[in-house]
Amino acid sequence: MTNQRKIFMTGASGLIGSELVKQISTLGYSVNAIYRKNISLQHKNINWIKADLSDIDVESIKPFLNDVDILIHNAASTIIGNTLAEEERIRKTNIDASVKLFQLAGKAGVKKAIFTSSFSFIQKPLPSIIVESSPINAVTPYGMSKHLGENYLKEYAEKYGFKFNIFRVSSPVSFNLALMPTSVVRKWIEESREDKIIKIYGKGTRTQDFVAVTDIAKAFISSIENIDISGTFNIVSGNQLSMLHLAQLITEKFGNTYEFIGNDTNENDRWNISIKKASQLLDYQPEYTSETAIKTLLQNI
Repeated sequence: MTNQRKIFMTGASGLIGSELVKQISTLGYSVNAIYRKNISLQHKNINWIKADLSDIDVESIKPFLNDVDILIHNAASTIIGNTLAEEERIRKTNIDASVKLFQLAGKAGVKKAIFTSSFSFIQKPLPSIIVESSPINAVTPYGMSKHLGENYLKEYAEKYGFKFNIFRVSSPVSFNLALMPTSVVRKWIEESREDKIIKIYGKGTRTQDFVAVTDIAKAFISSIENIDISGTFNIVSGNQLSMLHLAQLITEKFGNTYEFIGNDTNENDRWNISIKKASQLLDYQPEYTSETAIKTLLQNI
């Protein structure tokens, strides 16, 4: 491992970025890290830069890209885009800022860029096994923005001659509830702590792939160490958990109950995502399954 590599990271205070900073700070890399939320700045080897990519002129971060070997672009607006204001925020953060950042990185001579993407644009009905080449159909502003981000990264990587990794991440799980997004996991946990009845739409057979942020961070570190490897990778746990099983795990912890209501428009979704490519090229071997990631989160509450 070459510890002298210099890294520029966005989204360092986010769900994935905060864990990556924690792991990467112990490895001797020099890191310029953009953060937006108020966080502990105790990690070693990190030069903290407070900024919000949706509100700043990205050109202003150009000096921090000097002599950088690797760009890690985690920052994103994760709102769906149900209003014009939300769509504008998505455009500014996920598209405009990303394009400018990739351009600046290319001009600065970075050797590699790693981009955090998602599965929000995978075409439905889902294939029996989701691989990196599965058909795409972006229908939400957020999904469109992540797909465009992938394409812009490939374009500028080819133009400026740097390597790239696109990491499609499923449903990240932090073992710190305070860092979890307002997704079904956090919602159900918070409702359970108040002894409320969890409401499961449909039959609860829809599945998700929950991946521990500790495993995601390890994938990033592998990408840093394997700087010459380019491509798109599924970074997930590689197994599924149904909404019913999720509800059972949570209610077993808190002693409340669940009930079935209405219909789930995504009842037939089975997020069976392959990690074969990441395993072969990045030696990606997740420590946690979907179930053990959720159980570990619950144990820490």
